[in-house]
Amino acid sequence: MAEKRKKVPNFTTPRGILGYPWVQTPDTKFDADGRYSTKLSLTPDKAAPLIDQIDEAIKESHAQAVKDNPNKKTIKKIDPPYKVDEDTGNVVFSFAAKAGGKIKKGPKAGQTWERKVLVFDSKGKPLSKQVKIGSGTEAKVSFELNPYYVPKDGAGVSLRLCAVQVLNLVEWTGGGSADQYGFGEEDGYEFSESESDEPKGEAEDGGKDEDEDGDDF
Repeated sequence: MAEKRKKVPNFTTPRGILGYPWVQTPDTKFDADGRYSTKLSLTPDKAAPLIDQIDEAIKESHAQAVKDNPNKKTIKKIDPPYKVDEDTGNVVFSFAAKAGGKIKKGPKAGQTWERKVLVFDSKGKPLSKQVKIGSGTEAKVSFELNPYYVPKDGAGVSLRLCAVQVLNLVEWTGGGSADQYGFGEEDGYEFSESESDEPKGEAEDGGKDEDEDGDDF
């Protein structure tokens, strides 16, 4: 009988602030199969228990690698998946998960698999993909501690992204706000919603707007 796969426990972070969230659709820029990811910034007091948990898991991952590779002289510990933001003093954790790929070993080798990251609102209801989650969103993250060993790099732990609960949404708009670029209010031209981008004299049925094809988020 085949050995039953050990269930990996899930953990949940305290409330924190998301950074560069790719949690609704995977980023395919550097990985054709896609990759979900997000940063989560926590104040030092909130981060401390999570840091202890990760550091202990790294020790266990390293000890297991040493045990499994008795002939290897030195096995390094890979840097933890968090770092301190020098500007704020907060601790920023990195979560990620592949969106899919091919099974490499076993009876199902060659078959493809797919992963979804679940996203919920503050009441636990699934969040529509029409709502675009942006940096600055307050949220909790559900994750798995994933120990790993790479012979040329060493042993460590990654934080596999499983789900996100959005508590205070900052919606991604595809651009940015004026204050991000140091612009404040000045005397002068003010845009009116009644203004049209269409050239004067163009027929009303002049075709589909380019923006109707969708965004690039």
